[in-house]
Amino acid sequence: MIKQLSILHVFLLLMCQAKGQQLCNFGIPLKKVNRSELIQSDLVAYLFLNDECPICMHYASEINRLDSLSRSLGVPVVGVFSGYYRKKDIMTFAEQYNISIPLFLDKNTSFARKLSARVTPEIVIAECVSGLVRYRGLIDDAYAGLGVKKTNTGSQYFINAVRAIASGEREYQSGTKAIGCMIQLKK
Repeated sequence: MIKQLSILHVFLLLMCQAKGQQLCNFGIPLKKVNRSELIQSDLVAYLFLNDECPICMHYASEINRLDSLSRSLGVPVVGVFSGYYRKKDIMTFAEQYNISIPLFLDKNTSFARKLSARVTPEIVIAECVSGLVRYRGLIDDAYAGLGVKKTNTGSQYFINAVRAIASGEREYQSGTKAIGCMIQLKK
């Protein structure tokens, strides 16, 4: 019985690792992509972006800071452009805002659909091995709605979730409703 459980456990672990590798092995890499680092990470934060979205432009200058804070807690941030984008436009956006995180192109939006991302910017923290989503939603509360920017930002939803997950907290805010530009999902 113990041997059977061990074999089953190994089989399930391998299945989860294969799924995780799929989760970390998607899209067309555009900039500084080290897939092995992503596969070795327990968690990855996928930031869905749009180079023409005003809310993404607002956050663009903060992306490296968010990555630095998050990465120091073991959660690298990866930028994902889902839909029809030209590589040239994405690279111009990255250069204009000095974005240094790895960037991927998800042309057929299959990755956005897999993680149920609907708008940009939307951030999804997922376990690489199991694919389990640990947080989904807003970076912070800077926007009360489309085009409605607050004067003060009070809640740092994403960073608070990363800190809670990293410290092993079982109860934390695991999601918010993202506000931004719609991702045109392909069927």
